[in-house]
Amino acid sequence: KDCKDSLFEPKWKIALALRNSLKLPVQPLLVGDNYYSSADMVNALNGKVLSRLKCTAVGYDEPDLSSEKKRGRPKKYGTKLKLKAVLEACPKQRQVEVFIYGELKKATLSERIVRLRNHNKPVRVLLVQGLTQEGMMLFTNDLELSPEQMMTYYSARFQIELNFRELKGSMGAFNYRVRSRQSIHNYLHIAFVAYALQKYISVSGAIKPQETSWYKPTGDASPLHVQRALSQHFQALRIFEGLQKNQLLQKNIDLDEFMRVVAA
Repeated sequence: KDCKDSLFEPKWKIALALRNSLKLPVQPLLVGDNYYSSADMVNALNGKVLSRLKCTAVGYDEPDLSSEKKRGRPKKYGTKLKLKAVLEACPKQRQVEVFIYGELKKATLSERIVRLRNHNKPVRVLLVQGLTQEGMMLFTNDLELSPEQMMTYYSARFQIELNFRELKGSMGAFNYRVRSRQSIHNYLHIAFVAYALQKYISVSGAIKPQETSWYKPTGDASPLHVQRALSQHFQALRIFEGLQKNQLLQKNIDLDEFMRVVAA
């Protein structure tokens, strides 16, 4: 807390600085987990936010200012609400089908517009039941978002967790052995660029998922499989570097078969 180096800034301040550094033509919607639901972050951003609340979160109705003025400051908040209990008892619950996490799922939705403590603007709070055991509460200060949009946009951020798992496991992006800050930045930037290229190759279908007699995967090839395929490809290029172009087969065949035929 006493260190003034920007490396030790709170995570939300670093995220805010990154967001403010982006020059975008329209006001984007920032989607984050419940760490980014803090009033400090939301108020400082002064933009659209979609985040998650704890199931123990409380909110407030708008204050009733129609009564006669009394001495002192006007009320900022109305009745205190235990949000999950209030939304579970909401008579206007409805069932929907939403495509999230890669499949079509059913969920029960209930919503309410409330005030959160220290937030400058009212928010829409959405309770989603049926996807997790205890339910999930989302909120946004963009009151034009529909509940279905809130669910779809928030579930899309789950891909971030998969990306970090692959960066740590397959890429070794955080296993650096350098000490200076510049060297760490360089290492991470190279790792992220390499990962982005691998994902592009995967989603473009240039390399297919590896199949066996008993395993028939669907979807895109994993980054680890892309790595192995690229390694084999570059190895083949080195092995056959001295060959003339007319010696190479002109039709598309399996890489292993290509290496066996041309080597023979």
